[in-house]
Amino acid sequence: CNATDLQGFVIGGHGDTTMIPLTRYATYQSLPVSELLDEATLAKVAADTMVGGATLTGLLGTSAWYAPGAAGAALVEAIVRDEKKLFTCCVALEGEYGQNDICLG
Repeated sequence: CNATDLQGFVIGGHGDTTMIPLTRYATYQSLPVSELLDEATLAKVAADTMVGGATLTGLLGTSAWYAPGAAGAALVEAIVRDEKKLFTCCVALEGEYGQNDICLG
């Protein structure tokens, strides 16, 4: 499938046990993926997502460059093509909402 037709969300920490894929919100061309994949396949996709960083590290020696690079490329592409996309972000809080030393996104 074309990656631009697929949408998904992940919440939680950046680690194998704290990253939680929200498969119920995943869509392909605006259709819930739960209508296209069986429960076992969806569970495998979620499990693979949780260990994605470790998988890249095992293959390439690091995963620290991939996600920031892919996100930066997607942002530049959206700007250049004037796609009017919304991008989620995570920011370090320094007193906002009464929170410090925590990232929220």
